[in-house]
Amino acid sequence: MSTESIKELLETVCRYNTVNIVQVFSNEKEDVVAVSCVKNTSTLKIVFLQEHTTEYIDSIDKATALIDLHINQKQNS
Repeated sequence: MSTESIKELLETVCRYNTVNIVQVFSNEKEDVVAVSCVKNTSTLKIVFLQEHTTEYIDSIDKATALIDLHINQKQNS
């Protein structure tokens, strides 16, 4: 998935932050990351599914880079 596509999806998730939307990013083998927007904010909640860890990020650009890196890292493993 391209970086631009990831960013567009994150922008959409944040645009509709009054409802609960969860976007799951997968590589060819498994679900890797689940992202939602904290209700009524622009803060992204990023859950790394294999590691069972969560990060909160206020920047779509930073979240895009992190997700892109994580997905590509998993594909190359």
